[in-house]
Amino acid sequence: MRLINTNDGRFKEFIGNDIPPYAILSHTWEDGEVTWADMKSGRYQMFRSKKGYKKIDMTCRIAKKDGYQYAWVDTCCIDKSSSAELTEAIKSMYQWYQQSSVCYVFLSDLPPPRVTPLEITLSRCRWFARGWTLQELIAPANVVFFDGEWKDRGDKETMSVAPKMNWAASRTTTRIEDTAYCMLGLFNVNIILLYGEGTKAFRRLQEEIIKYTADFSIFAWRVSPETNTKMHPGARVYCGVLAESPLYFAGSKTLIKLPRDDDRRVFSMTNSGIKIQCQVLSDPIPGKRASLMFCRSTAQMSNGRLGSGYESAARIGL
Repeated sequence: MRLINTNDGRFKEFIGNDIPPYAILSHTWEDGEVTWADMKSGRYQMFRSKKGYKKIDMTCRIAKKDGYQYAWVDTCCIDKSSSAELTEAIKSMYQWYQQSSVCYVFLSDLPPPRVTPLEITLSRCRWFARGWTLQELIAPANVVFFDGEWKDRGDKETMSVAPKMNWAASRTTTRIEDTAYCMLGLFNVNIILLYGEGTKAFRRLQEEIIKYTADFSIFAWRVSPETNTKMHPGARVYCGVLAESPLYFAGSKTLIKLPRDDDRRVFSMTNSGIKIQCQVLSDPIPGKRASLMFCRSTAQMSNGRLGSGYESAARIGL
């Protein structure tokens, strides 16, 4: 892991578990970012004149003030010209944020305190709509938010969050595949990074999650008419049991997993699809069935379980 010494601005490499306490920056990329190549070029006058240099400078200044000798900033601490280093960084990102002593979130488009309440202006910031910043919100124990003038605006404890998949539902990434890749750390899984596979990346993410969990809520999603139109401009009637996008989990923020009281209630991936054992219930509407998902919504007063409805069991191969 490559860190910046907050005293002299020099890089230092750390290997394995021998990593000192450090502050880490979370932000949205903009024009004029200072890269690893810029910093290594030694052309100080050139890269210090870039707009993005202030983020590096302020991160180091605040970290030093808070008592940290080292800081990490993604724009300049990763050599993105090296595919091996970039791949390692993507797979390690969640861990790096999780192990940081403090995470500074710089919201460049958050205005300084005015009449408008913080909860309104905060929700409009680009940072809350980007895919990669999702794990940067969840992983660190200590998160401090700064506005566009680098004024301290509060910490994570004062902000509210929703379940994992739902957290990603409204976020966007530049590349489709990053919608899945940015969540690897959230679920503590790894998959091969294959740029060009499109929405298949999110399916592979779910398949990997299934290998390590028996949480039926992974199937507790629905496709709204608006989302269906967005994902498939043409008419579509059928779909599989795995979601094609985090957007499908937009209504799942209040779900919780129920304790399993029957070891037979398991599911797994096979070479012919998903093998699942669960109770299938009749539905009042002729020709429909519902499977018991063993999860419920905290928004409901009752303890009733959630059922996942579909047109016909035969249509999904059950």
